[in-house]
Amino acid sequence: MSVSLRKAASSLVSVTLFFVLSLLAFRYVRLPDLARLNPVPRADPASHTVARLATLCVNEIFLLFLICVITALFAAFERRDAAFCGFPLDRPAFLRVVQGAGLSLAGAMVLAAIEIVFGGLRFTGWLWSGPTTVTIVLLSASALTAVGLTEELWFRGYPLRRLETGLGWWPAAFLTSLVFATSHLSNPGEHIVQIVLLFLSGLVLCGVRRVTGSLWLGVGAHSVADFSDIVLGSPDPYAGNSPFQIVHLRVDGPAWLTGGENGVMFSIPGIGTQYLMMLVVLLLFRASTPRPS
Repeated sequence: MSVSLRKAASSLVSVTLFFVLSLLAFRYVRLPDLARLNPVPRADPASHTVARLATLCVNEIFLLFLICVITALFAAFERRDAAFCGFPLDRPAFLRVVQGAGLSLAGAMVLAAIEIVFGGLRFTGWLWSGPTTVTIVLLSASALTAVGLTEELWFRGYPLRRLETGLGWWPAAFLTSLVFATSHLSNPGEHIVQIVLLFLSGLVLCGVRRVTGSLWLGVGAHSVADFSDIVLGSPDPYAGNSPFQIVHLRVDGPAWLTGGENGVMFSIPGIGTQYLMMLVVLLLFRASTPRPS
């Protein structure tokens, strides 16, 4: 077997083991009961929502802990550093997170403005009181930052870079984006259009890592995009189903404008603004060649 074939086979085996081990950990490693926060029965709606969100936040942080441990095990075994896994511990890290969050927030605001101007969305008031709203926003930021870190590290951390060393960047980006998209099939309400869009988003986020040299910017963009997706995608009368929702929202108009039952983020303006903001990153930053590890 040639050296190139051995490298390709080695990278495929390593990444397959990584995903299998992480799935087994997510399936069978449970949060201790003492660490669980259970909503109080018959509590008022605000307290119940905050308790649900706090529980979700704890669970997401626990999943992040699991994927960090698994990544650290593979990195230590292969003598890889944090930069190889997508998280160089340097000074621009926080700046990259803020830049990603800012670009994603700008995209969400542009989308909301387009929808309001054309009559697709109407904000009719706040769902909760001021203190409850602030609490929900802080818990949402914590939970969705954990989600962003987990998914970026899980799909575009060690696996992307490891496959790149054996197969090249494009095959690595394609395979990790395919796994990223299909992992969402178990989510309620997901269908083929959303899976295809998730696959394309995965490719773009792989590109973001390549041009910025790390996952930090992708984490910021991913986290804020998730929050925007939940807020803009949970109109009345379904707002009560989402503990993240903070506003009363009405959706009216044709499917191309509102996204129909898929939500505003899957409307033509929604898809356009999401990918426009991601492509802005590819234009703003120069391509970064990964450091040998």
